[in-house]
Amino acid sequence: MRTRPTTPAVVRVTNGRRRGPAAFTLIELMISIALVLILLIGVNKVFRIATDTVGAAQALSSNTRDHRAVQAVIYQDFQNAVVRSPESPAFIITSGLATAFKDAADEQASRSYAAVYAVTPNPTRGTVETAMRKIDLDGNNVEGEPTVAGEVIPGNQLGHRNYRRDSMSFFARYLYPRQTGNTGTFVADMAGTEAWIWYGHLRQPADANSLATVNKNPGIAPFAGTPALNVETVRTTPNNFYARQWGLGRMAVILKEPDATTGAIYDKPVALGGTPQWYIGRKASPLAFGTIRPLTAQATSTVTGGGKRQPWRCTTRGTTLPARASTGSRRSSATASAR
Repeated sequence: MRTRPTTPAVVRVTNGRRRGPAAFTLIELMISIALVLILLIGVNKVFRIATDTVGAAQALSSNTRDHRAVQAVIYQDFQNAVVRSPESPAFIITSGLATAFKDAADEQASRSYAAVYAVTPNPTRGTVETAMRKIDLDGNNVEGEPTVAGEVIPGNQLGHRNYRRDSMSFFARYLYPRQTGNTGTFVADMAGTEAWIWYGHLRQPADANSLATVNKNPGIAPFAGTPALNVETVRTTPNNFYARQWGLGRMAVILKEPDATTGAIYDKPVALGGTPQWYIGRKASPLAFGTIRPLTAQATSTVTGGGKRQPWRCTTRGTTLPARASTGSRRSSATASAR
């Protein structure tokens, strides 16, 4: 039987020392670590792009869902608006412009606005609006030069620092659930088939953490509750000063017929234990100057026969809406509801 001789392992001998198989050098090890780091960075980049894409898609989906919900409400309101009927008393549209900064960067870029407050702490509204409509187009650090076209923005020109302030209101027939209630009741269990619908820009609370503060108008126009203030600033109106903060709101004021015996409005029939509700009634002379209730803001009921004399304020998502109601052409009183 023949056997093949085995090949002896090659062992290098250097300077009388035996060496095993060769290992990685330091340079090779550094290159491999660098390649691994590059691979990790690439993987992390891929995951970041995927996360950002998912986040953007979720945000877009949320905005689309909200827009569809708003569109459905607006479509329903206009579909049920009482406009093609002999009973239609009014369809009110108000249009106007308001001078305002777009955002904080726009305010900080206005030298004229800062110069006004450097002279007086409580300037007039006309002075502030004039300063706000001055800009620097030629880059010479001088705003509102009359010899440079466009540096003085007219007050009736829609565009930069002049923004739309529109509202509309109308009567509608549909099933409108009430979304407010008396003290101690968050939402009263009642509804109405007629309402006065109002769309417009909302007042916002001066303190985002408290609804007890005075709610401020959009822009620099002061609220009637602060007569000592000529104009608002970002310090006094932190949530509604810039044009980008203005929010569109909807209000539905339910119209109800008062009880023929007590003159009050109940959340349910009296025989079933109904509770008198707060509401706004009109004065005896609704067409007299200063008595057009309850269309006026912050209207107070003057009905004494069972109605509670309370100012009407309805709140939704931390926002107090302007107090408006029906003129009572077909209904002599109104209860409040908002969305």
